Amino acid sequence: MEVKTEALKKVLSMLTQKAGQPLDRRGLQNTADIIKGLDKKFKDLSGDYLYRNILRGIQTAEKEDKETVILRDLPLDILAKYLGHQNMPDLLNKIAPAIDPLLLTCEGVYYCYLRRNSEDAYILRSPVKIETQQGMMTFSLRGPARKYNGSVAFGNGCLYVLMMHEDGKQFHHIYQLGQHKKPQVLQGIFSGVSTIFAPIGGRTVLIRSDKEYDALENKEIEIATLKTSNDLQDRRLAEYFEYYHENNLNIKRVNTFRIDDLGTNK
Repeated sequence: MEVKTEALKKVLSMLTQKAGQPLDRRGLQNTADIIKGLDKKFKDLSGDYLYRNILRGIQTAEKEDKETVILRDLPLDILAKYLGHQNMPDLLNKIAPAIDPLLLTCEGVYYCYLRRNSEDAYILRSPVKIETQQGMMTFSLRGPARKYNGSVAFGNGCLYVLMMHEDGKQFHHIYQLGQHKKPQVLQGIFSGVSTIFAPIGGRTVLIRSDKEYDALENKEIEIATLKTSNDLQDRRLAEYFEYYHENNLNIKRVNTFRIDDLGTNK
């Protein structure tokens, strides 16, 4: 389970307060021992789990500028039951800060469209799901080879999404929302790296779907085909993504990492 560091800090504080222990290494070890001794069902909780796995995990994540820690579900559920909750997701939903009501209206299933990073006139289509998990909004994008996950933040009338794959590859999306509720179409900008790990960017569009997330399919769509479609949405997408220079952004080829790289590449 992936849990936000700020939420884990609250959980540690709640646990030590209930156990009557200080929030330090010894106090956390004592708290874990107290929980483990309450019920034989809690035998899977090691004596120093709170310190070694959670507190040290938080400290490592903050050093690496990460907002979450990945932990096993079973020990987390034991901690949640000690605090009077059904499981850890149930606890996290109760202690998490309230989600902006406007952001909640964006929950749903979408297709994400962007123009392929080449002169070939093709649009890449990927399934997207925006939902509430553990008291926060999450963004899942299923590509043909990788699945990306991240959290959604809302500010200045825009949705901010930083999504990552487990191998470290990541993309950043920003979509304009304003004050509109339950949008059907969101226009945005993406940035990331290409398959050869060069920085790229461009325009992206989310279009809401009434299908189930698992029923949506990845597809490469030729723009010329969309132009002749009888469907208005297809024709609008073809018009929007028609020109490479309006939709894709790349840096110049890097050779020397000196000022000469900014000149004309031969």
